[in-house]
Amino acid sequence: MLIPDHIHPESTVYFNGAIVLKAIQARGRQPILDLYLTAEREHPISLPMFVLALDWLYLLELVRLNEKGDVELCS
Repeated sequence: MLIPDHIHPESTVYFNGAIVLKAIQARGRQPILDLYLTAEREHPISLPMFVLALDWLYLLELVRLNEKGDVELCS
């Protein structure tokens, strides 16, 4: 379940996925570590939650890795 009813919304993959997506939109393509630091400045996010959110965005085909390994928005 992605939105359990017993935790705060800030702990969900939806919320953290939005933070990661906002960080990509703000600065464009960037390496994964830089993206994590950018997202963390917006809202404190653990590394495991960041990876989960990034995986979720990838599965939704909203982000991808380019040939250099940077994360970018899908067009």
